[in-house]
Amino acid sequence: MKVVFYSTNSNEFDGNVMHYRTFPSCREQFEKLASSFPEHRFAVVTQLPGMFLLDVCGSSVQEKADGVEYIITQKQNAEDIASDILSLNPDVAVACTFWTAPFDWLGIKDALVADILRDHGIHTLCNSSSFEADCFDKQRTHLLLERLGIRTAKSVYVHHEQFWAERNHRDVRVNCYKEYVFNRLRSLRYPVVIKDTVGLSSYGMEVAKTFAQAKAFLLSKKNGSDRVVEEYISGFQFGAEVYGSAGNYAVCGPFLFSVNQYGITSPKQSVKAGPVDNARF
Repeated sequence: MKVVFYSTNSNEFDGNVMHYRTFPSCREQFEKLASSFPEHRFAVVTQLPGMFLLDVCGSSVQEKADGVEYIITQKQNAEDIASDILSLNPDVAVACTFWTAPFDWLGIKDALVADILRDHGIHTLCNSSSFEADCFDKQRTHLLLERLGIRTAKSVYVHHEQFWAERNHRDVRVNCYKEYVFNRLRSLRYPVVIKDTVGLSSYGMEVAKTFAQAKAFLLSKKNGSDRVVEEYISGFQFGAEVYGSAGNYAVCGPFLFSVNQYGITSPKQSVKAGPVDNARF
């Protein structure tokens, strides 16, 4: 069986600015995989920096695993990237999505590639593009979790264009939508977290301790996009990793995440410890 691991990137990559180190190296991990399953063949199709798949030094690949095929593609659209993968005649394609700033949307691109591969009869391990679009937008994620019956923090969605709708209409005396937003904000339990709906992780988040602070932020020049104002949940922060496919999932034990001065897990500097089995939690 031929297995291809793939990922895409939407951003320019400058190896002189960004540095990645993986321990053990990606080469070591792929060579261990290949030696453990000699009856199968493995390949990698990715774009720099190819996190989780490549060992990069500067803007070049430092080392590659013996017996593994590599395509470092320069192509941009999903159709052309899928063509590179199809050229390897895979039986299975596994998406290994990595993160990028300012928009963490690479899951959408990888899912679009997977959609094309499925149309060609290739078995893929990847979320659907519609699901990834829901995960990209924090408001859509919130609504999705509610539809799935998962408990979520109480929140207020603030549509930016509607919030400032009166700006280009001199005949509008009162912005009724803005009045509605402030009315909803008064009903929240403070402090609250104010999020950009499409920013990466906690980049640009604000914590408002009172209604007055939340209102002042939304009325300030800092508010330049759609926002979600969400009740802050205090306490320890945990995450869980889930592996598998429909009907065959494995849930790992919970991990404990470090937090910054706002009590939020930072995308820049964070530590994941676990699995946690202490009865205290």
